[in-house]
Parts: sequence; C-alpha cells; structure tokens
Amino acid sequence: MIVNVWMEIRDTFAYPAENPEDDTELQAKNRETLALAADIGVVPLLYKVRIQGPRSYVLYSLLYTDVTQQSLEQAVERFASENPGDTAVMGAWNWEYGNQFGTDPVITEVPNPEYVGEPFEIPNPDYQPDQELPDYDPRENLRNPLWVPEFLTEITQTGVPLYPIPGALSAHMPDDPDGTPNSTLRDVNLFAGQAPRIF
Repeated sequence: MIVNVWMEIRDTFAYPAENPEDDTELQAKNRETLALAADIGVVPLLYKVRIQGPRSYVLYSLLYTDVTQQSLEQAVERFASENPGDTAVMGAWNWEYGNQFGTDPVITEVPNPEYVGEPFEIPNPDYQPDQELPDYDPRENLRNPLWVPEFLTEITQTGVPLYPIPGALSAHMPDDPDGTPNSTLRDVNLFAGQAPRIF
C-alpha cells in the first residue's frame, strides 16, 4: 500500500549536512527519511511555517510506498524516537481513495446537480463524408462540450484514523492569493495520481 504522511519538523531537527559524507549517524538516518518527501526545495514552501514561541515548524509531505500498517507505524515511531520532540505526524492518507490512514473508504454514487440530460456526443457540423471534398473530417460525432455525467462518485470514510489531524495543522495552510489568511484544511499539493485527501 502507498501512504502519504504529512510530517511537521521543528527547527531543532538534525537536518542532513550539505554533503552526505559529512552526515552524523543521525543526519544520515534523517536523510533517508527526508528522501521520501515531495520536492523538498519546493513543496514545504507551499505551506506556511508554524511559529510557536521561539520555535518554528515546517510541514513536509512524505510518501511511503509498499508499506503495511505495521511497517508504517514502525517507520514513523522510529523517526520520532530518533528525533525526540522534533517531529509530529499531522495526518496520513491512503493513496488510492484519499481516506485517512486507518479508516475505510466509503464509495457512493450521488446525483450530479449539474446534470441536465445533454447527450455524450453530438453530430459533427464539419463532417464531410466525401473524402474528395475539402475539409474532410472522419469524425461523424463529437464529444458534447455541455455533457456532464448523471452521477458523481463521492468518497467518504468510516472508522478512526491512526493519526488524527491535530488542530495545529490549520496554521500551515497558506493564505489566499490576495493575502487573506485561510486556515481551511485543504490539499495544497498532491503527488501525481494521488486521490484528493479527506480531511
């Protein structure tokens, strides 16, 4: 299974050295974990830095692949024990459905409020069946740009997350483009192919 973990890291964390050969044993271990992070020079900058007293906290998005619940828990606990007080899980999501790790996805079909009965295809006004004539178009029908599906797939979750989302996560949510603070929990960034997260 693939699991996305949002990890908050404090400024006292033992970040890897600039050159791997200069790493301490702890820095080398931390380098391995941070290698799981989405573009480390870009993605953490999409989120706000949380400030609490003299300390600052940065949010990283880690991708654990081919894990079981047990192996993920062990990896997260090991990372925390090696860096006491410097890491905190802000949430974890299953890749395929976006449900929080430890919950089960609930998939339902719901009516699409935008559905008005438009057909999927419409006749092509430029269709010209005679290939000898100019502007021949072999497509007799075109996809109707006004078509929307009659039903939408809605994914919710049931159960208790293994890593409940703490209130501090809202402090990492970026401001709106006009600078207005917006603490609403939202994706901000997804890995390619990842289902939207359920908050």
